[in-house]
Amino acid sequence: MAQGLYNHSTVPLTKEEEELEMKAREREQQLNRV
Repeated sequence: MAQGLYNHSTVPLTKEEEELEMKAREREQQLNRV
């Protein structure tokens, strides 16, 4: 899971990658809420 954050902070993402990242983050936040 930390890999996404690591990539985000070091490598500029393409639009597609950015959208996937956002979706993954939203899913993660929903899981954490439960």
